[in-house]
Amino acid sequence: MAKGKKVRKNSSYKKQKTAPVINSRAELVDYNKIRISQYPLSLRWFKFFKYGAIPLQAAFFLYGVAVCVISLITSFGAEVRQELSDTTFAFFTAYNAVMILLNIAAAVFCFIMLRQLSELTEKTYRILKIFLWSTASLNALYNAAAELMRGLVFPETMDFSRIAIIAYGVIFMGIWLYCNLKYFRIRKSLFEAPQFIT
Repeated sequence: MAKGKKVRKNSSYKKQKTAPVINSRAELVDYNKIRISQYPLSLRWFKFFKYGAIPLQAAFFLYGVAVCVISLITSFGAEVRQELSDTTFAFFTAYNAVMILLNIAAAVFCFIMLRQLSELTEKTYRILKIFLWSTASLNALYNAAAELMRGLVFPETMDFSRIAIIAYGVIFMGIWLYCNLKYFRIRKSLFEAPQFIT
């Protein structure tokens, strides 16, 4: 061997030259359990993200649905209706209706993502990026819209603190998004399981 040349050692985690034939989703899930146990990088955050963060996100979105439904129902009460102008009432009703639909869609997306993270295919990675962008955006939007709506219904409470809460929500979700995108990009090789034959 010539001097001066460095030989890179083979990684302990390489794609198999011949991908195994996977005949069912159950076989794919079992195969991925082995791949996860042998993966050279730490997957503690991956496991928390799958079994902790996503179920919590789904619960948060379903809670948001319940809050908006209750708010929508109570807004038609005689006392509340008298306190709101027609314009405010229209905005309030539209806000709750839109947030109900968005939260339902996001909760369903959480369950889809949870299922996809057991398959770990290239498709999973593409869906994961969409999931991270959409949920981070929705969380920031939900926080901002809720604060603005409270300020619209109760104008006397609209001050700098509400703007600060909105800014904090946007910054926090931006950091959450960036860190997760970077974490999963470094571990992109994890999402290379073969598609199972249907």
